[in-house]
Amino acid sequence: MAGVGGAYSGYKRLGFLPFDHDRQLSSVVVRTAQGDTLMVTKGAPEAVTRRCIDLPAQTDRTLTQLFGEGARVVAVATRDAHGLGEPTAADERDLRLVGFLTFIDRPKPDAGAAIAKLSRIGISVKIITGDNGIVANKVCDEIGIAVEAVLTGIELDTLDDDALASAIPHTTVFARVSPEQKSRIIKIARRTGIDVAYMGDGVNDAVALHAADVGISSTPRPTSQKTPPISCCSTRTSAFSLTGSWKAGASSRTLSSMSSWPRHPTSGTCSAPRARRSSSPSCRCSHRRSAQQPAVRLRPTRYPHRSCR
Repeated sequence: MAGVGGAYSGYKRLGFLPFDHDRQLSSVVVRTAQGDTLMVTKGAPEAVTRRCIDLPAQTDRTLTQLFGEGARVVAVATRDAHGLGEPTAADERDLRLVGFLTFIDRPKPDAGAAIAKLSRIGISVKIITGDNGIVANKVCDEIGIAVEAVLTGIELDTLDDDALASAIPHTTVFARVSPEQKSRIIKIARRTGIDVAYMGDGVNDAVALHAADVGISSTPRPTSQKTPPISCCSTRTSAFSLTGSWKAGASSRTLSSMSSWPRHPTSGTCSAPRARRSSSPSCRCSHRRSAQQPAVRLRPTRYPHRSCR
């Protein structure tokens, strides 16, 4: 931490425990300029406060207010860590709350119009997020998504696959979910027979992007490139999830145009002229399957025919 600023120039880092989605925390052990050893823990407010002692009386009220305003909140807590070097998860205990870091990540101005257009063309939009459910609810209200129900990651873990399949159609927001839970939601949704498109912009979305029928990376490109980055092969009419930092406006044209793309089967002979096989949206394929065989969906970035790769 030396060199970060005058207030921290005397601090030395002794150990670090990185963030993971089970703990929803990260911790660092430092030696202060006075020679004291301190552990600093930050992360999801629910996870941090569960490990705190002597919480201020207004903690819950403050958090509820911040979440209700749509703020993304990180809690910070500390404790004396004399003799501690590399921290473990068991050391994240007996903390004292220092305060909250808040971030406001407002939707883009055209997000509401994008959601309305998706609804008009028959695309159902659901939110899968690692953020708090109250925050997600607030964002949905701002962009015109009517929230029928919110399901948290903890609640999701109590459901078997059949129960989750029954819950998905009536759940608008999946909150505080891990990357593995995101992928599970996508896989179960596909199992019910619907086509699933997933949009995400971070490493936490990689598994879910791969599990969907259509995976859309919304990571920004340089302004000189007009085409949004996209990794996909086929879909019919229903996109399932907009995720990440609420960038509905960023890729509204991409999502709303997907319903017109032809399906790209996973077996059979491609009848498209070779010159047209360089990109899947223009590839026309036919395949033979019996009436009893379900349609097989293509996972993102995988092309069934060598000539289409």
